[in-house]
Parts: sequence; C-alpha cells; structure tokens
Amino acid sequence: MKPMHPKKLQLLQKSLEYVPAYGFTSGAVKKAVEDLGLSQAAKGLLERGLIELIEFHHTDADKEAAIYAHQIANEDLESKDVIIAVLQKRFQLSGPFQPHWSRAMALEHLPQNWPDATKRLFYFIGELLHATKDKSTNGSWYTKRFALASVYRASELYWVSDSSDSQKMTNSFIAELVNSWNKADSALGLWDAKASEICSLGFRTAESLFRSVRSGF
Repeated sequence: MKPMHPKKLQLLQKSLEYVPAYGFTSGAVKKAVEDLGLSQAAKGLLERGLIELIEFHHTDADKEAAIYAHQIANEDLESKDVIIAVLQKRFQLSGPFQPHWSRAMALEHLPQNWPDATKRLFYFIGELLHATKDKSTNGSWYTKRFALASVYRASELYWVSDSSDSQKMTNSFIAELVNSWNKADSALGLWDAKASEICSLGFRTAESLFRSVRSGF
C-alpha cells in the first residue's frame, strides 16, 4: 500500500474532529479544510468521497482494538471473554460518532463500497481470533469467522439504537451473542432467542440508512 499524501492525512484527521458535530458529511470536511488553511479544492483529495473518512476511522479503531486484544489475551482469560471485551472496546472507540453511524453504514453498504467494508471486517475478525491463538482448521476456520462477523454486524445494528449510558445495553448484547455462539453446536446457534430482536433492529436501521444516503459531497 502506497503512503498516504501528507495533506490528505491531515485532512482526514481534522475532518474526524468535526464528525461529532457535523456527521459524516461535507460540512465536516469543509470545516477541516478551513482550519487547515487549504483551498476548497482540497476536498478533491478524498477521491472516493466521504467513504474514505469512514474507512480512515475504521483503520485506526481496528488497529487500536487489535492491540488491546493481544494485550488482554495474555491475562489468562478464556477466548470468549477476550472476544467479548474486544468487541465492546471496538464499539466504544466509535462512540463519539454513534449519533451519525446510520449514515456511515449507509455509505458502507453502497455497492461500490461494500467489498472493501467486508474485507475490512474479516481482516479485523482474523486479527481478533489470532490474538486468542485460534487454531481452527478446515471448515471451522471459515465458520468461526463468518459467525463472529455476524456477531459484529448484529451488535452494530443494536449499538446504533442504543441510548443507554456508556453503551451498557450493547455490551450486554455482545456478551449474550458471544456466549450463545460459544455454547452452540453450530454458528446458527447465534440467532436463537435474539433473532426477532435483531430483525426488528435491522428493519428500523435499514429505514434510517436509506433516508440518510446522499452521494458525493
């Protein structure tokens, strides 16, 4: 991967500072451009649009969560407890952007962005399992990753609507899902008692996603 242009890196970093106030919108980028003393043409540094701002946050947050995973994996915890703690940590890292996350998800789910979003998620799940010294082989290597990717996406849907203090409801939801998966005979065990709740959240979030999608700047 070629190094990022210094001005683009500055623009992304500064734009993220404005996301809590402006959301993942051109307004956040415009404020960053003004702060950095750049011309409005600098917005063109984000060649693929606002999705680059979302991906930039994901890259940083995934890296920090992966480091955390390796740290706590050395604390004599069960693998499932490491997974729970790291997933909880990962959503905490996105906490400042939660009010605007529906738009982020909408942009990620556009056809041109979905492949990279999926690749990013599976890379993160792989790093998480690597930290737990997972030794899965054959088909179980794939099913475990698909199952945990499903846990992540279901938790994300739940988190978007979570208004509890310090995401306590999301933390409980993640713990229930991971414990359910850990005890299940197959990955399908994830969706036992939580299936209807996840579907309901999914429909409400999808509604929000389609309302929030806007192309470009």
